[in-house]
Formats: sequence, C-alpha cells, structure tokens
Amino acid sequence: MTVHFESRRTRIRALPWLVVGLCGLTSAAVAEEQLIEEILVTAEKRESTLQETPVAITALTTDIVEDRNINDLRKVTAIVPSMVYNSANGQAQIYMRGIGTDVNTIMTEPGVAMFVDGVYMGTTSEQAATFENVERVEVLRGPQGTLYGRNSTGGNVNVITRLPGEEPEFSASLLFGDYDRMRASVSGGGSLIEGVLAARVSLVKDTADGYRENGFNGDDLEDRDIFSAALSVVFTPSETFELILRGDWSEENHDNPIWIYAEVVPGSGLNPVFFGGNPGDIPNRPRHNVPTDYSREWNGLSATVNWDIGDVTLRSITARRETVNDGFFDNDATDISFIHTIQNQESEMFSQEFNLLGTLGDNLEWIVGAYYFDQDTIAMFEFDLPILQPILEGAFGFPPGGLADPNVNFLYGERLAGGPAAIPFLDFINTQDTESRAFV
Repeated sequence: MTVHFESRRTRIRALPWLVVGLCGLTSAAVAEEQLIEEILVTAEKRESTLQETPVAITALTTDIVEDRNINDLRKVTAIVPSMVYNSANGQAQIYMRGIGTDVNTIMTEPGVAMFVDGVYMGTTSEQAATFENVERVEVLRGPQGTLYGRNSTGGNVNVITRLPGEEPEFSASLLFGDYDRMRASVSGGGSLIEGVLAARVSLVKDTADGYRENGFNGDDLEDRDIFSAALSVVFTPSETFELILRGDWSEENHDNPIWIYAEVVPGSGLNPVFFGGNPGDIPNRPRHNVPTDYSREWNGLSATVNWDIGDVTLRSITARRETVNDGFFDNDATDISFIHTIQNQESEMFSQEFNLLGTLGDNLEWIVGAYYFDQDTIAMFEFDLPILQPILEGAFGFPPGGLADPNVNFLYGERLAGGPAAIPFLDFINTQDTESRAFV
C-alpha cells in the first residue's frame, strides 16, 4: 500500500510540471507567430510607427492594398470606419465623422482633404480618380488642420505611391470578368545609375460594359474606359540629398451615365412625366432617348526634395496639376427631350510647401512649415429645354435650333448645316480663383 501511495503522489506532482512545460512551449510558439508587424506611417509629416503616432489613423499596407485590389476611395471606405463615399456627376463626396460635402461641381471645396505623395488634390474630381502603383494608404480622422491646412476638418487621406528601388523589378497582370471586364497593368523599374539614379513606370488599362440597360434602345449604360500612366525618378547624388520627380496622367471615359428624373422646381409638379415622359424602370432600365457621355482627365508633375543639413531636414514639395471634365447629360432620364445639359469644367493648380524638421533631445520633435496654394477654376454649363423650344421661338423670338434640333451638334451647340449657332435656354459660366498661404 505504501508503495502504491507514493507512486500516485509522484505522478500527481509531476503532472503540473509537465503541463507548465507544455504551456510554456505553446505560448512561445504562439508569440512567435503573432508578432505585430511594424507599420511605418507619415501622418505627422515624418516617418514613425503606427503604434507611436498619436493620431486616429487607419493604415492600409501594401499587402492589404494588393489583396483587396484597392485603387480608389470607394474601396477604401469599405474597410475604414466612420468614412463614407458617394459620387455624383463625376465628383467625389467624401464624409468622415459626419463632415463632408454633397455639391457635385469641380468648384466644390471638399470637407475631407486628399493628398497623393504630399500633393494636395484640389478638386473633388481628382478625389474620384483611380490610383495605381500604391504602397500604402493612410486615413486620418479629423480635424487635421494644424499639419494639413485647408479642407481637412473631417480628416484627410494620404496616398503614398511606390518608389523605384535599386534591384530590377517587373510585374504584369491581366484580369477578365463579366460584362466584358478587362484590366491590364504593367509596371517595372530599377537602378539606372547604381546608388545615384533609379526610375519606375506603370501603365494601366481598365474597361467594362455597364450592367444596366437603356430601356429606350437596349444600349448598355455606364460603360467605362480608363487609362493611366505614372513615372517616378529618384536622384540621390549623396547620402544627405534626395530628389524625387513624379509625373502622372489619367483619362476616364464613361458612356451613358444614369440620371434619375426630378422636378425642375421641387413641389411644382413640373417634371418630364407631367409632359408625357416615361422614366422606365429606375434605376435598372431607365429610358434615355439621347446618347450621353462624360470624360475626365487629370495630369500632374511634382518635385520633392529631402535634404539633411546637420540635425535638421529640409523638405520641399513643388507641384502643378490640371483637371478637365466634359459631359453631355440627358438630365430628365426619360424618353422625351425635356432637359439636357452640356458641361465643361477645368481646373489648374500650383502648390509649394516647405518643411523644416528636427529634434531636441530624446523626447521632443519639432516641425516648421510654410505653404502656398493657387488654383484657377472655370465651370461652363448650358441647359436646354427642348420641349419648350417652340414656345421660346414663337413667343420670345428665339432663333430656331437648340439641342433638340437634329441639325445641331449635341456636344458643341453648333448647327451642322451652317447658319448661326443654336442658343440654349440657359447658359452660364462660373469662374473661381483661389489663393491661400499658411505658416505653421
């Protein structure tokens, strides 16, 4: 009995040591597998880890961007909390923490700012553009006016593109899908002069047919054709000086965008249905009786200088950007010619930013900056009410024509058979010149 008792005690006493040993091995293995990846961000205009940055920020790394095919802000909002994206008339409508804008012209000032490689995107049209060759995306919830200035009350989005490295690289992809979807991309780069000069180029072509049908003639609605190109060059003549040159160009063409009919004056009953128009099955099969389209083009150049002068870093970002939006719209979205619109919107901007960055001791980091921004914008709109054209001609002496006349070129309002140009029912031009300076 004594031997049996001692044997049981020995087994019982050894068991906790065995369990502890196994738990220790398991914990070490799990800890090794669950090491937190160090994510670097530039939310405070200097490089720091995500854990050390005292900002409400969501960082989308290269892996996330590639795995989820994130190439526009609509896809960003799908995984970023408190951020909402809408678009209308080719303009982005971004909301963050409930702050944003719902105006849909190129002259709109956004409530959420967007920067690409440190360059401010001055129009909501540019915020609606696709972006390629992305290294990471940083979403900073606002307000962020101290470091980022104008229109960042709701927050701002920083898009950082990839720079060329010393090693040669090349990648290509081809995607096919339903509705004649085709997306082809190619990129490559590497060192041109070892340790001194490197370059990277990327090209993307993306086309697709719309998945809705025009109930009037059976044509596809919302077809798209997108092409973009980007080039970056890095020049490092010394360990303390770096010059980054970037250029990009993008063009988007959309055929037959969908509109939903509405009253000309809310509450008046004056709408195309009142005059006999049939809107069809909205939004699946609306009945547009005239072909519509809109196109957008963006291009830009920028130069970034990083110069280490002793314990201080001087950074300069110089940029020029241009945006052009054109479109012809069947605003009544019915099978009668009730109201049509021609739009031409253009914007040119120039910006210059200087930063001085440094540290004092081990616990204090400082930054001083100056910023200049100038933007010229013009928006031209022509509205035509073809159904009222006979009344305008007879009662008010308007010349024959208008956009309802089959002899008139829809896009330019010019008579195809000669004679004077057609006069639309309403024609107006808005111009805006914005200039701002900041010192922080």
